[in-house]
Amino acid sequence: MALPNQNAIDVATLLHASLLQIDYKYNRYAPALAQSLPQITLVGDSLTSLDYYLRPAATWDNGQPVLATDVDFTLKLMQCPGLPNEGARSQFSFIRKIQLDPADARHFTVVCRGQATELATTSGDYPILPEAVLDPAHTLRAISLAALQDWPESRPPAPAVAALVQRYQQADLARHPERLPGCGAYKLAAWETGRHLLLQRKAHWWADALRPASPVLQARPQQLDFVVIPDDAVATLALRRHELEVYSPVPARFFQRLQASAAAQRELFFYSSPSYDMVTAGFNTRRAPLSDKRTRQALSRLFDPVALLKATQLGQGLTTVGLLPPTSPYYNDSLPPLTYAPPGPWHCCSRRAGGGSPMAPGGTRL
Repeated sequence: MALPNQNAIDVATLLHASLLQIDYKYNRYAPALAQSLPQITLVGDSLTSLDYYLRPAATWDNGQPVLATDVDFTLKLMQCPGLPNEGARSQFSFIRKIQLDPADARHFTVVCRGQATELATTSGDYPILPEAVLDPAHTLRAISLAALQDWPESRPPAPAVAALVQRYQQADLARHPERLPGCGAYKLAAWETGRHLLLQRKAHWWADALRPASPVLQARPQQLDFVVIPDDAVATLALRRHELEVYSPVPARFFQRLQASAAAQRELFFYSSPSYDMVTAGFNTRRAPLSDKRTRQALSRLFDPVALLKATQLGQGLTTVGLLPPTSPYYNDSLPPLTYAPPGPWHCCSRRAGGGSPMAPGGTRL
């Protein structure tokens, strides 16, 4: 499935569970469809082997069990040429192979390129889809995952892949997810484009019988109504009128305005947590003046991260040295944060002047 934003990912996870899902209470991954976190084995100096077992109780809406072949199919579907899955194709390209256990239909091993610590959790963070519905003839089983990943863009897709892509597109699952059995706690009840998306809790869900109940497999609301309100002021007003129960993410200026209101303090609960959004500035290194790292370092001194954070987010948020937030266990705290230093560019450029630095139009050195 093509999931263009975080809202789409959240809804897909409610309809189709993942192997692993985030336990927001502790801000860490926990087993969902998987029976436990995968067992990690380092292979040589460049590969990681992750051993998974699926929960025996996990079933699709039609009562059929969720099997390792469904995981295999999902990974291959993400890599099929011809589907708008560029984001997922890139994100999960580190998974190069999945080995099925012929003696246990719920056991499989994922072979990953690299040995980063986060591979163990990222390898299970995607909704699983049913092979029996989308590929009843099992045509993708004859094609390896690596072959799909390495398929040349100039080469037409294999006939089996082309037929599957056509069948998938004709099913129009983006508009009719009810045509696809899920293994999550909710099902689609209504969808009005540009207005709302209504999900209803399943009366009988396989995870209800699990003891002890996993935090990521608890679904208490009987229905979830995702309302589309493009205007932040209107959304804030709807919240004050109790027409919304949850409003997230709230823009910083509205959040602080509500916090300053005595009436809102009595009516609302305020929560702050790291978001999925980040703001970055990039340089086009194909342009000659920007191809030199010292030029980029010089220009970076003209950014004031603290002031920008205060001006755009009213101080709500964190500055970071990379793509990960400082709260992440994988954050590289050995890198110095970017600091605002206007004299810095001239210092950097003066060090380059003797080495023939690029010239801007008019003869000004960069």
